[in-house]
Amino acid sequence: MQKRYTFLFILFTSLHSFFVTPIYSQTIAGGLFFSLSTCLDSTVKSWGYNYYGELGLGDTIDRHIPTPIAGLTGIKAVDAGEWHSIALKNNGTVWSWGNNFNGQLGTGLVPNSSVPVQVFGLTNVRAIASGQNHCLALKSDSTIRAWGNNLYGQVGDGTTNLVACQCKPSAVPVSNLNNVIAIASGGFHSLALKSDSTLWAWGRNTNGQLGDSTNNDSSLPIQVHGLSGIVAISAGGIHSLALKSDGTVYAWGGNLNGQLGDSTINDKNFPVKLNGLTNVMAISAGYNHSMILKTDSTIWSWGYNYYSQVGDGTLVDKHFPVSGTGLTGIAAIDAGGSHSIVLKNNFSLKAWGNSYYGLGDGTVVTFGCECRMFPINVTNWCSPLSVEENSDDELSLVISPNPCALQFQISDFRFQISNVKVINVLGEVVISNWSLINNKNITIDLSREAKGIYFLEIQTDKRIINRKIIVQ
Repeated sequence: MQKRYTFLFILFTSLHSFFVTPIYSQTIAGGLFFSLSTCLDSTVKSWGYNYYGELGLGDTIDRHIPTPIAGLTGIKAVDAGEWHSIALKNNGTVWSWGNNFNGQLGTGLVPNSSVPVQVFGLTNVRAIASGQNHCLALKSDSTIRAWGNNLYGQVGDGTTNLVACQCKPSAVPVSNLNNVIAIASGGFHSLALKSDSTLWAWGRNTNGQLGDSTNNDSSLPIQVHGLSGIVAISAGGIHSLALKSDGTVYAWGGNLNGQLGDSTINDKNFPVKLNGLTNVMAISAGYNHSMILKTDSTIWSWGYNYYSQVGDGTLVDKHFPVSGTGLTGIAAIDAGGSHSIVLKNNFSLKAWGNSYYGLGDGTVVTFGCECRMFPINVTNWCSPLSVEENSDDELSLVISPNPCALQFQISDFRFQISNVKVINVLGEVVISNWSLINNKNITIDLSREAKGIYFLEIQTDKRIINRKIIVQ
């Protein structure tokens, strides 16, 4: 149900050249009791609960370690709902599997599917998001398609469905929204970020999760009050999170378990700034807990903690952000239904929280809290990949921030730079223009580029220097 993080890695072979060997696209997603991950070769592995076939393995048998989904290739992103899964292919098509009681597979009113099936009529898709029982797809023309449960108008086409399946079993356009750059799906509500950094929401609003200062549901997108400069969004079960360009976080909606992180348990129908949280570069809202990733590669969590999904070694809800996992060097986060997953920058995957159906280490916990109170290693999830970057100390320079969200600077260089290229892992030059400030700082804007790792080819008066930059 949560957020996707794509990281692309490369092997540097010399200071003067580099080669893609090979593309590595890593996204993680946590459903209610199961997890998904893409792998080195753009295939997908899944593990955990499988009663409805949400693992996509052709059966309904639970798996305790990551297991490859046969025949699913060319995948660049995955997401997980309550009991279903979706995947985005490199060719812009969307595939789904698992429970279809609410039409969340986007294939009409047909039975559940334990194998991936193509969502009807969707092409040219560049991003996906799965809510509890509904889904969103962002198309290349910056418009949104939606399908699945529509009891509260979370599909966003101006209607609600109160009879039959209470759903839209095939994709329909979300009304009155264009220039969209990011999407998020929650329990029964949806979010969209526009290119002007404004945030829009629709669906259920009982707990104020739409952020418009009311508690009225809306079947059409409405603007979230008082927010601008937003760079990332995430939708939880009944709450929402937004990250601003200054590294601060805002939250609103349901707060019974402290999932807003404002030190109260009172719902908020408008965004509130989380005091003390700075230098944040990624956010993830789970069913009723929240996680953030800071620029120092540490994670902080808060909210519902019955299964120790906050990861602080207790079973007590946290009403404010805490850092208790002991983990550092984190590259990606995802807050699932009742568990949490992180990808480390050494390419290992760790998880904690509800382990009744397994967190991927080959075991289950069926006693006590039925959980893992501290991070465990997920085994067999993907092939490892080594990364090396050659450097020369005498040509030292500073690239910051790295990772970055919108732009970064090259500074403190003691040599003349004549050109800077930003290159993706396919070897394509995506940016070759840049601005020099006071002959000391070079600023490069990456706000229009996809998340992942890019490579800098810096032409100096001495030689070509290669560096890598993470965009999150």
